Amino acid sequence: MCLGLAVGCASFVVPLYLSEMAPARLRGGFISLYQFTITIGIFSIYVSNTLISKVHTGTDPWRLMLGVISIPAVIMLICVLTIPKSPRWLMLKGRSKEAESVLTKTRETDAEVQKELTEIKESLKQEKGAAKTGVMAMLGKSYFVKIILLGISLQLLQQLSGINCVIYYSTIIFQKAGFSNPGVATVVCGLVNMLTTLIAIFFCDKWGRKPIIYLGLALMFVTLVLLGTEFIRIEGGMPVHNLGQTVILGSCLVYLLAFGFSLGPLIWVICAEIFPLEARDFGVTVTTMANWIGNYFVVRFSLSIMDKWGGSTLLKIFLNWYPLIIPLMLQDRSLSARRDTGGRL
Repeated sequence: MCLGLAVGCASFVVPLYLSEMAPARLRGGFISLYQFTITIGIFSIYVSNTLISKVHTGTDPWRLMLGVISIPAVIMLICVLTIPKSPRWLMLKGRSKEAESVLTKTRETDAEVQKELTEIKESLKQEKGAAKTGVMAMLGKSYFVKIILLGISLQLLQQLSGINCVIYYSTIIFQKAGFSNPGVATVVCGLVNMLTTLIAIFFCDKWGRKPIIYLGLALMFVTLVLLGTEFIRIEGGMPVHNLGQTVILGSCLVYLLAFGFSLGPLIWVICAEIFPLEARDFGVTVTTMANWIGNYFVVRFSLSIMDKWGGSTLLKIFLNWYPLIIPLMLQDRSLSARRDTGGRL
Protein backbone atom coordinates (compact mmCIF):
# COMPACT_ATOMS: atom_id res chain seq x y z
CA MET A 1 0.00 0.00 0.00
CA CYS A 2 2.80 2.41 0.91
CA LEU A 3 4.63 1.55 -2.31
CA GLY A 4 1.48 2.17 -4.33
CA LEU A 5 0.94 5.52 -2.62
CA ALA A 6 4.53 6.56 -3.37
CA VAL A 7 4.35 5.54 -7.03
CA GLY A 8 0.99 7.27 -7.42
CA CYS A 9 2.34 10.53 -5.98
CA ALA A 10 5.42 10.37 -8.20
CA SER A 11 3.24 9.74 -11.27
CA PHE A 12 1.50 13.06 -10.66
CA VAL A 13 4.33 15.18 -9.26
CA VAL A 14 7.19 14.32 -11.63
CA PRO A 15 5.54 15.29 -14.97
CA LEU A 16 4.16 18.44 -13.33
CA TYR A 17 7.56 19.39 -11.91
CA LEU A 18 9.28 18.78 -15.25
CA SER A 19 6.69 20.90 -17.08
CA GLU A 20 7.35 23.79 -14.67
CA MET A 21 11.14 23.50 -14.75
CA ALA A 22 11.63 23.04 -18.50
CA PRO A 23 12.00 25.91 -21.01
CA ALA A 24 8.87 26.15 -23.17
CA ARG A 25 10.70 25.17 -26.37
CA LEU A 26 12.00 21.96 -24.75
CA ARG A 27 9.04 21.08 -22.55
CA GLY A 28 7.92 18.05 -24.53
CA GLY A 29 11.38 16.49 -24.41
CA PHE A 30 11.74 17.14 -20.69
CA ILE A 31 8.39 15.56 -19.85
CA SER A 32 9.34 12.59 -22.05
CA LEU A 33 12.25 12.02 -19.68
CA TYR A 34 9.66 10.82 -17.18
CA GLN A 35 8.71 7.90 -19.42
CA PHE A 36 12.40 7.30 -20.19
CA THR A 37 13.21 6.83 -16.51
CA ILE A 38 10.27 4.41 -16.22
CA THR A 39 11.70 2.33 -19.07
CA ILE A 40 15.12 2.38 -17.40
CA GLY A 41 13.47 0.98 -14.28
CA ILE A 42 11.61 -1.70 -16.25
CA PHE A 43 14.78 -2.78 -18.06
CA SER A 44 16.76 -2.83 -14.81
CA ILE A 45 14.14 -5.02 -13.13
CA TYR A 46 14.10 -7.38 -16.12
CA VAL A 47 17.87 -7.80 -15.80
CA SER A 48 17.76 -8.05 -12.01
CA ASN A 49 14.96 -10.61 -11.93
CA THR A 50 16.59 -12.72 -14.63
CA LEU A 51 19.88 -12.82 -12.71
CA ILE A 52 18.16 -13.52 -9.39
CA SER A 53 16.12 -16.38 -10.87
CA LYS A 54 19.33 -17.96 -12.17
CA VAL A 55 21.41 -17.71 -8.98
CA HIS A 56 18.72 -18.00 -6.30
CA THR A 57 18.27 -21.62 -5.25
CA GLY A 58 15.39 -21.11 -2.80
CA THR A 59 11.67 -21.29 -3.38
CA ASP A 60 10.91 -17.62 -2.77
CA PRO A 61 13.17 -15.43 -4.97
CA TRP A 62 10.41 -12.80 -5.02
CA ARG A 63 11.58 -11.55 -1.60
CA LEU A 64 14.98 -10.63 -3.00
CA MET A 65 13.38 -9.23 -6.16
CA LEU A 66 11.24 -6.87 -4.08
CA GLY A 67 14.21 -5.95 -1.90
CA VAL A 68 16.21 -4.79 -4.92
CA ILE A 69 13.73 -2.00 -5.67
CA SER A 70 14.70 -0.27 -2.40
CA ILE A 71 18.00 0.74 -4.04
CA PRO A 72 16.53 3.18 -6.63
CA ALA A 73 14.10 4.39 -3.94
CA VAL A 74 17.02 5.49 -1.75
CA ILE A 75 18.76 7.11 -4.73
CA MET A 76 15.57 9.01 -5.59
CA LEU A 77 15.20 10.20 -2.00
CA ILE A 78 18.74 11.60 -2.02
CA CYS A 79 18.24 13.28 -5.40
CA VAL A 80 14.96 14.90 -4.33
CA LEU A 81 16.83 16.65 -1.52
CA THR A 82 19.22 18.26 -4.02
CA ILE A 83 16.95 19.42 -6.87
CA PRO A 84 15.85 23.09 -7.08
CA LYS A 85 12.34 24.14 -6.21
CA SER A 86 9.96 24.95 -9.03
CA PRO A 87 10.09 28.67 -10.01
CA ARG A 88 6.32 28.68 -10.27
CA TRP A 89 5.95 27.30 -6.74
CA LEU A 90 8.44 29.84 -5.40
CA MET A 91 6.52 32.68 -7.05
CA LEU A 92 3.29 31.29 -5.61
CA LYS A 93 4.86 31.55 -2.14
CA GLY A 94 6.05 35.11 -2.78
CA ARG A 95 9.73 34.13 -3.05
CA SER A 96 10.39 35.91 -6.34
CA LYS A 97 14.14 36.36 -5.75
CA GLU A 98 14.62 32.62 -5.30
CA ALA A 99 12.50 31.95 -8.39
CA GLU A 100 14.66 34.32 -10.42
CA SER A 101 17.79 32.60 -9.10
CA VAL A 102 16.52 29.17 -10.18
CA LEU A 103 15.59 30.46 -13.63
CA THR A 104 18.99 32.13 -14.00
CA LYS A 105 20.65 28.75 -13.45
CA THR A 106 18.34 26.88 -15.82
CA ARG A 107 17.83 29.36 -18.68
CA GLU A 108 20.31 30.55 -21.30
CA THR A 109 19.75 34.32 -21.31
CA ASP A 110 18.58 37.01 -18.91
CA ALA A 111 15.87 37.98 -21.41
CA GLU A 112 14.50 34.44 -21.23
CA VAL A 113 14.54 34.64 -17.42
CA GLN A 114 12.61 37.90 -17.33
CA LYS A 115 10.12 36.71 -19.94
CA GLU A 116 9.36 33.55 -17.97
CA LEU A 117 9.05 35.46 -14.70
CA THR A 118 6.47 37.72 -16.34
CA GLU A 119 4.59 34.70 -17.72
CA ILE A 120 4.53 33.04 -14.30
CA LYS A 121 3.21 36.22 -12.67
CA GLU A 122 0.45 36.48 -15.24
CA SER A 123 -0.50 32.82 -14.87
CA LEU A 124 -0.66 33.14 -11.08
CA LYS A 125 -2.98 36.13 -11.42
CA GLN A 126 -5.25 34.02 -13.61
CA GLU A 127 -5.16 31.18 -11.10
CA LYS A 128 -6.07 33.48 -8.22
CA GLY A 129 -9.06 34.70 -10.19
CA ALA A 130 -10.10 31.15 -11.05
CA ALA A 131 -9.58 29.95 -7.47
CA LYS A 132 -12.54 32.05 -6.38
CA THR A 133 -14.81 29.92 -8.56
CA GLY A 134 -13.31 26.57 -7.56
CA VAL A 135 -12.97 23.26 -9.36
CA MET A 136 -16.72 22.57 -9.39
CA ALA A 137 -17.32 25.83 -11.23
CA MET A 138 -14.63 24.90 -13.77
CA LEU A 139 -16.35 21.55 -14.31
CA GLY A 140 -19.47 23.49 -15.21
CA LYS A 141 -17.69 24.93 -18.25
CA SER A 142 -18.14 22.77 -21.33
CA TYR A 143 -14.65 23.42 -22.76
CA PHE A 144 -12.99 22.26 -19.54
CA VAL A 145 -15.13 19.11 -19.37
CA LYS A 146 -14.06 18.30 -22.94
CA ILE A 147 -10.40 18.72 -22.00
CA ILE A 148 -10.79 16.50 -18.93
CA LEU A 149 -12.56 13.80 -20.95
CA LEU A 150 -9.89 14.01 -23.65
CA GLY A 151 -7.09 13.57 -21.11
CA ILE A 152 -8.86 10.69 -19.34
CA SER A 153 -9.58 8.95 -22.65
CA LEU A 154 -5.98 9.25 -23.84
CA GLN A 155 -4.61 7.84 -20.59
CA LEU A 156 -7.09 4.95 -20.58
CA LEU A 157 -6.39 4.13 -24.21
CA GLN A 158 -2.65 4.20 -23.54
CA GLN A 159 -3.24 1.30 -21.16
CA LEU A 160 -5.81 -0.42 -23.40
CA SER A 161 -3.24 -0.45 -26.20
CA GLY A 162 -1.95 -3.56 -24.41
CA ILE A 163 1.45 -2.25 -23.39
CA ASN A 164 1.50 -3.46 -19.81
CA CYS A 165 0.27 -6.89 -20.82
CA VAL A 166 3.36 -7.17 -23.04
CA ILE A 167 5.65 -5.69 -20.37
CA TYR A 168 4.35 -7.66 -17.38
CA TYR A 169 3.72 -10.97 -19.12
CA SER A 170 6.38 -11.00 -21.84
CA THR A 171 8.09 -14.00 -20.25
CA ILE A 172 4.81 -15.96 -20.36
CA ILE A 173 4.24 -14.88 -23.98
CA PHE A 174 7.67 -16.17 -24.98
CA GLN A 175 7.15 -19.39 -23.04
CA LYS A 176 3.91 -20.04 -24.93
CA ALA A 177 5.81 -19.38 -28.15
CA GLY A 178 8.28 -22.13 -27.27
CA PHE A 179 11.35 -20.03 -26.48
CA SER A 180 13.95 -22.05 -24.56
CA ASN A 181 15.20 -18.95 -22.72
CA PRO A 182 12.28 -16.50 -22.45
CA GLY A 183 14.06 -14.41 -19.80
CA VAL A 184 16.72 -13.28 -22.28
CA ALA A 185 14.08 -12.32 -24.86
CA THR A 186 12.30 -10.30 -22.16
CA VAL A 187 15.51 -8.41 -21.31
CA VAL A 188 16.04 -7.58 -25.00
CA CYS A 189 12.48 -6.21 -25.20
CA GLY A 190 13.12 -4.05 -22.13
CA LEU A 191 16.29 -2.66 -23.70
CA VAL A 192 14.49 -1.75 -26.93
CA ASN A 193 11.66 -0.08 -25.02
CA MET A 194 14.16 1.99 -23.05
CA LEU A 195 16.32 3.14 -25.97
CA THR A 196 13.48 4.10 -28.30
CA THR A 197 12.01 6.51 -25.74
CA LEU A 198 15.00 8.70 -26.60
CA ILE A 199 13.38 9.39 -29.99
CA ALA A 200 10.52 11.23 -28.29
CA ILE A 201 12.91 13.16 -26.04
CA PHE A 202 14.89 14.57 -28.96
CA PHE A 203 12.23 14.94 -31.65
CA CYS A 204 8.76 15.53 -30.12
CA ASP A 205 9.35 19.30 -29.90
CA LYS A 206 10.75 19.36 -33.44
CA TRP A 207 8.29 17.13 -35.29
CA GLY A 208 5.21 17.62 -33.12
CA ARG A 209 3.25 15.18 -30.98
CA LYS A 210 0.59 14.01 -33.43
CA PRO A 211 2.80 12.79 -36.33
CA ILE A 212 4.91 10.71 -33.94
CA ILE A 213 1.83 9.23 -32.25
CA TYR A 214 0.25 8.35 -35.62
CA LEU A 215 3.41 6.54 -36.71
CA GLY A 216 3.61 4.69 -33.40
CA LEU A 217 -0.07 3.67 -33.56
CA ALA A 218 0.33 2.27 -37.07
CA LEU A 219 3.34 0.16 -36.09
CA MET A 220 1.69 -1.05 -32.87
CA PHE A 221 -1.49 -2.06 -34.71
CA VAL A 222 0.39 -4.03 -37.38
CA THR A 223 2.58 -5.84 -34.85
CA LEU A 224 -0.41 -6.81 -32.68
CA VAL A 225 -2.10 -8.24 -35.78
CA LEU A 226 1.04 -10.29 -36.50
CA LEU A 227 1.22 -11.47 -32.88
CA GLY A 228 -2.45 -12.41 -32.87
CA THR A 229 -2.13 -14.31 -36.15
CA GLU A 230 0.82 -16.31 -34.85
CA PHE A 231 -0.95 -17.12 -31.57
CA ILE A 232 -4.04 -18.30 -33.47
CA ARG A 233 -1.77 -20.71 -35.33
CA ILE A 234 -0.05 -21.93 -32.15
CA GLU A 235 -3.28 -22.25 -30.16
CA GLY A 236 -4.78 -24.17 -33.07
CA GLY A 237 -2.30 -26.95 -32.42
CA MET A 238 0.18 -26.22 -35.19
CA PRO A 239 3.84 -26.83 -34.28
CA VAL A 240 6.08 -23.95 -33.21
CA HIS A 241 8.82 -23.27 -35.74
CA ASN A 242 11.74 -20.86 -35.98
CA LEU A 243 9.95 -18.48 -38.35
CA GLY A 244 7.00 -18.22 -35.97
CA GLN A 245 9.29 -17.47 -33.03
CA THR A 246 11.06 -14.84 -35.12
CA VAL A 247 7.71 -13.22 -35.96
CA ILE A 248 6.69 -13.16 -32.28
CA LEU A 249 10.01 -11.77 -31.04
CA GLY A 250 10.24 -9.26 -33.89
CA SER A 251 6.64 -8.12 -33.38
CA CYS A 252 7.20 -7.61 -29.65
CA LEU A 253 10.37 -5.61 -30.33
CA VAL A 254 8.73 -3.37 -32.94
CA TYR A 255 5.64 -2.97 -30.75
CA LEU A 256 7.76 -1.82 -27.79
CA LEU A 257 9.84 0.37 -30.09
CA ALA A 258 6.70 2.09 -31.39
CA PHE A 259 5.19 2.54 -27.93
CA GLY A 260 8.52 3.80 -26.60
CA PHE A 261 8.62 6.81 -28.93
CA SER A 262 4.88 7.51 -29.20
CA LEU A 263 2.10 6.63 -26.76
CA GLY A 264 4.51 5.97 -23.89
CA PRO A 265 6.00 9.45 -23.39
CA LEU A 266 3.74 11.66 -25.51
CA ILE A 267 0.43 10.94 -23.78
CA TRP A 268 2.04 12.30 -20.59
CA VAL A 269 3.31 15.32 -22.53
CA ILE A 270 -0.14 16.09 -23.97
CA CYS A 271 -1.88 15.69 -20.61
CA ALA A 272 0.60 18.09 -19.03
CA GLU A 273 -0.04 20.69 -21.76
CA ILE A 274 -3.75 20.70 -22.60
CA PHE A 275 -5.11 22.06 -19.33
CA PRO A 276 -5.54 25.76 -18.57
CA LEU A 277 -3.07 26.98 -15.98
CA GLU A 278 -5.75 27.60 -13.37
CA ALA A 279 -6.79 23.93 -13.41
CA ARG A 280 -3.62 22.13 -14.44
CA ASP A 281 -3.01 20.49 -11.06
CA PHE A 282 -6.52 19.08 -10.98
CA GLY A 283 -6.38 17.96 -14.61
CA VAL A 284 -3.04 16.17 -14.29
CA THR A 285 -4.22 14.47 -11.09
CA VAL A 286 -7.43 13.15 -12.68
CA THR A 287 -5.75 11.94 -15.88
CA THR A 288 -2.95 10.24 -13.94
CA MET A 289 -5.57 8.46 -11.85
CA ALA A 290 -7.26 7.32 -15.07
CA ASN A 291 -3.96 5.85 -16.26
CA TRP A 292 -3.57 3.77 -13.09
CA ILE A 293 -7.21 2.63 -13.20
CA GLY A 294 -6.64 1.41 -16.75
CA ASN A 295 -3.40 -0.24 -15.63
CA TYR A 296 -5.24 -2.07 -12.86
CA PHE A 297 -7.90 -3.55 -15.14
CA VAL A 298 -5.38 -4.59 -17.79
CA VAL A 299 -3.16 -6.33 -15.23
CA ARG A 300 -6.11 -7.77 -13.30
CA PHE A 301 -7.80 -9.51 -16.23
CA SER A 302 -5.16 -10.05 -18.95
CA LEU A 303 -3.63 -13.22 -17.54
CA SER A 304 -7.06 -14.75 -16.83
CA ILE A 305 -8.23 -14.04 -20.38
CA MET A 306 -4.99 -15.44 -21.79
CA ASP A 307 -5.31 -18.66 -19.76
CA LYS A 308 -9.02 -19.17 -20.49
CA TRP A 309 -9.41 -18.05 -24.10
CA GLY A 310 -5.84 -17.74 -25.36
CA GLY A 311 -3.43 -14.95 -26.21
CA SER A 312 -5.07 -14.33 -29.59
CA THR A 313 -8.37 -13.37 -27.91
CA LEU A 314 -6.60 -10.93 -25.60
CA LEU A 315 -4.82 -9.30 -28.54
CA LYS A 316 -8.14 -8.95 -30.40
CA ILE A 317 -9.58 -7.10 -27.39
CA PHE A 318 -6.66 -4.66 -27.41
CA LEU A 319 -6.90 -4.15 -31.19
CA ASN A 320 -10.55 -3.07 -30.87
CA TRP A 321 -9.49 0.06 -28.98
CA TYR A 322 -7.05 1.40 -31.57
CA PRO A 323 -9.65 3.03 -33.87
CA LEU A 324 -10.75 5.19 -30.92
CA ILE A 325 -7.35 6.83 -30.42
CA ILE A 326 -7.16 8.57 -33.81
CA PRO A 327 -10.45 10.52 -33.41
CA LEU A 328 -9.22 11.71 -30.02
CA MET A 329 -5.98 12.96 -31.54
CA LEU A 330 -8.01 14.80 -34.19
CA GLN A 331 -9.85 16.84 -31.56
CA ASP A 332 -10.03 20.57 -32.29
CA ARG A 333 -6.81 22.29 -31.24
CA SER A 334 -8.96 24.82 -29.39
CA LEU A 335 -9.26 22.26 -26.60
CA SER A 336 -5.67 23.06 -25.73
CA ALA A 337 -5.63 26.14 -23.54
CA ARG A 338 -1.83 26.12 -23.25
CA ARG A 339 -0.09 28.43 -25.71
CA ASP A 340 3.51 27.65 -24.78
CA THR A 341 4.08 24.44 -26.77
CA GLY A 342 5.34 26.22 -29.86
CA GLY A 343 2.26 25.19 -31.82
CA ARG A 344 3.45 21.59 -32.12
CA LEU A 345 0.67 19.45 -30.72
